[in-house]
Amino acid sequence: MAERSLRIEFADIRVSVILFDEAYFMKPVKLSRHSPARLKAVHKHSNYEIFFVNRGRLTVVTDQGGVDCEDSLVVIPPLLEHYTAGPEFEGYAMNFVLERLPNRAKSLYDCVLEQLNGGILLMPLTEDEKFYVEHIAKVFMGNSPKDHLQHLLYLLYSELFHRMKPHVPEAEATLSKQAKYINTIETYITKHYCEEIHLSDVAKQVYLCTKQITRIVRKEYGCSFSELVTRHRLAAACMLLKHTNLSVREIASNVGYHDRENYFFTLFKKKYGLTPMQYREQIKHS
Repeated sequence: MAERSLRIEFADIRVSVILFDEAYFMKPVKLSRHSPARLKAVHKHSNYEIFFVNRGRLTVVTDQGGVDCEDSLVVIPPLLEHYTAGPEFEGYAMNFVLERLPNRAKSLYDCVLEQLNGGILLMPLTEDEKFYVEHIAKVFMGNSPKDHLQHLLYLLYSELFHRMKPHVPEAEATLSKQAKYINTIETYITKHYCEEIHLSDVAKQVYLCTKQITRIVRKEYGCSFSELVTRHRLAAACMLLKHTNLSVREIASNVGYHDRENYFFTLFKKKYGLTPMQYREQIKHS
C-alpha cells in the first residue's frame, strides 16, 4: 500500500495530510446500510477524515444517525466511530491533522477548528475542489514530484478552510484567489514568452482547466490569453530595441517569434504604429 504524508502551510495553519492509495479511491459498498458486515466495519481515527463525493451518494453512519453526502464533502472529527455505505458513488478520502503555527497573526486556525470540532461537517463540493481532488489522484498514482502534489493540496485546503471562515466576504475570498492565479499566470508567461506557450501549459501550473484560465484572463485583462502573451512579447521586444544592438530578426526570435519575423513586424506595427526599426530610431532621437 502506497502512502504519502505531506505538510502545507498558510495563514496560521499547518496541515499534515496523509494519503493511502487503497483508501484515497473510495469504492461503492454493495451491502445494505445496516448489514452485519457493514457494522463490523465501524472504526475511528485519531485524526480528521475527509470524504469528497463527486458523484452519487455516500452515507456516513455514526451512533447519532446517518449523514447523506451527495456532490459534497464531509469531515469526520477524531475518535468518532463511523462507517460508510453507498451502492453507487465516486469519491476520494484522506486524513489530516491541524496545528497552529506560532508567531502568526490571528486567525484562520480558530475559525477552522470551531467548524471542525462541532461534529460531522457537511459542505457543498465546489467545482474547483472537484478538480483538485481528481488531479491529486492522478499525481499521487503517477509518482509525480512531491511539489506537484503539495501544490495541489495547498490549493485544495486553502480554499476549503477559507470557506469555513464566516467573516470573510465571498467576494473578498474570490478576489484573493483570483490574485493568486493572476500572479502565477503572469510569472509563467514572463519566464516562457520566448517559447511556444499553450493555454494548457499554464492551466497545469495553477491546476485549473483551460476554460477557467480563459475566464480569469478575460475578466482581469479584457483580452484573450493569446493576446496577453502577445502583450508580454511586444513589451520585451521594446526593451530589447531600446537597450541592445540586436537585429530585429534576433529580437523577434528572442521574444518567441522564431522564423516568423514578418508576423512580428505586423503585430508590432499594429500595437505601436511604427515598425521595430522606426521605434528604435525614435527612441535614439528622444
